[in-house]
Amino acid sequence: MKAIIIQARTGSTRLPGKVLADFYDGQSILEIIINRCKELDAEWPVIVATSAADADKAIVNLATACGVKTFAGDEQDVLKRFIDAAEQFGARKLIRVCADNPFLDTSLLNELLAFADKPEVEYASYVVAPGLPAIKSHWGIFAEYVTLEALQKVNSLTQQSFYHEHVTNFCYGNPDQFRCEWIKAPELIYNHTGFRFTVDTPQDFEIAREMYGILQKAGKSCNFKELIALVTTNEKYRSVMRSQIEEQSK
Repeated sequence: MKAIIIQARTGSTRLPGKVLADFYDGQSILEIIINRCKELDAEWPVIVATSAADADKAIVNLATACGVKTFAGDEQDVLKRFIDAAEQFGARKLIRVCADNPFLDTSLLNELLAFADKPEVEYASYVVAPGLPAIKSHWGIFAEYVTLEALQKVNSLTQQSFYHEHVTNFCYGNPDQFRCEWIKAPELIYNHTGFRFTVDTPQDFEIAREMYGILQKAGKSCNFKELIALVTTNEKYRSVMRSQIEEQSK
């Protein structure tokens, strides 16, 4: 079985509750992401994996109201939570989505779905610069493909907390042990710095909400081309993004 697993928690050091806060027209970032994922291939059911902490019951309630499956697992060990969620629903081919990326680009995500038909691939994602996986960038528009077997292998190979917090890092960090495949990001993205669409801080949230509203009201789909065009013509957005990239890279 295949599944899109959205990793979500209310806990956040820099911006607690960001995934459930009102983002646009009464919708939260998590709700927006769920609805985008639901519109993809019907063979890829959506699962929201959160923690069993009391604070995260609100995430379970929202996901249930959105009509998707939910899993509440280990609060600290994200890798274990991810593995347990996949095993509970019998999913072996996985798309991992982070719940702090309201601009998840489904056109880019669609390309990852095809890797489920390539049994030789254990991990697949985009690179946004030479040697730079998209997940380690500030773009916040990408997802990852990974197999359950690969994650189980990570769990058996290391107990370092870093790798149990950052679910896929051990896979792409050890290409000699995992069969990884990379997609070069589109030219508008590749080797271009200064763009930040992930939401980690109050400043990120405010400009992301403003940009999302502008694009929605203009009838846009909020894909990466429209986002880049909007930011390119707005010095305020570029300035906030530059300062956040510098601050969060320290």
